[in-house]
Amino acid sequence: MRLLAITDGTASRRYVDIGSTPVDETGTETIKTLKNCLNTIRRISGNQSESLGLHPAVYFYSDRGKYLPDMFLGISHLFKESMLNNDGSLFKKFTAKRMAIETFVITNKPIISQILQQIRSSNRIERAANIFNYLIKTQTEFTIEGVAEAAGLKGSILELGEKVQGRNFNDTSRAAILIRDSLRSAMKCPICKGSLEPALSASYDHIVRKQDGGDGSSDNGQIVHPYCNTGIKN
Repeated sequence: MRLLAITDGTASRRYVDIGSTPVDETGTETIKTLKNCLNTIRRISGNQSESLGLHPAVYFYSDRGKYLPDMFLGISHLFKESMLNNDGSLFKKFTAKRMAIETFVITNKPIISQILQQIRSSNRIERAANIFNYLIKTQTEFTIEGVAEAAGLKGSILELGEKVQGRNFNDTSRAAILIRDSLRSAMKCPICKGSLEPALSASYDHIVRKQDGGDGSSDNGQIVHPYCNTGIKN
């Protein structure tokens, strides 16, 4: 419901109260709402030309393997805002800084997770959007203090590492291993150097473009993010 409320927003009404909308007798408004949601999600993942192909392990999970729904919803909120404002430059800025953003996020996952937990649940989605917007638009080097400020927090932020007790693997340690190894083994996009998850989002790119004489041989092909192929390279 929260995702639909975000992605069905308009310039005059950023969030839609889905629960209080009238009964859609014909299904027309329901289809429109679902299409709005799909258009936003296609920016996050999928094989469509506009897809940034965000790697879930990088953006939507903590270092302990815990799913972070507010980060997913926050990024959805930011992308929807950009689309409403016709601000396509946001996606180009993100792609240009993607490698630096992902390096920072992966390195500081425990602290970023802690920052999110310190925010009131009612404000967490917009603050998560502000964090990601800070990473995209800041002209200086990223800092934890900058992330905390973007999230509306003041005071010191301390890294808290969760220690797993016992000799056997539990669900927490298994999830942490999965996230760690997923990040270590992730393919990289040759264009933006960001993490790739080909099972969810990928585009086959001619290294030498067809218009420049490139052929369709495997030697002239590489797997990239769809947006990097269509929105950056071409």
